[in-house]
Amino acid sequence: MFNPNSDQKVEELVKLELEQAVKQWGEKYHSVNIADMVLQEEVDEAVTEVRGVKNSYILWLEKLAGKTDIQTDVIEVIEICAKNGIKELAQVCAVCEKIKVSFKE
Repeated sequence: MFNPNSDQKVEELVKLELEQAVKQWGEKYHSVNIADMVLQEEVDEAVTEVRGVKNSYILWLEKLAGKTDIQTDVIEVIEICAKNGIKELAQVCAVCEKIKVSFKE
């Protein structure tokens, strides 16, 4: 179950990312092709971070089982990847918001 304030915090994060994107690249996409390329890039980056969480979790399980002698703080790596994933997914949402504004019918 999510914290009752999570939706608001997510919306705030998406808004921050959208404001940054607009500041950097303008308010609207000039073509669907460009919008699609940006969306694909952000989705790929989010997937990379989620894979990092998953792979680090597997290392954590192997470490717990004594199958590996990794000296890295795996929990820290999981946390870093998770936080980066949250930010990447916020960028995915921001791109979606920008697409809606760009191609209103």
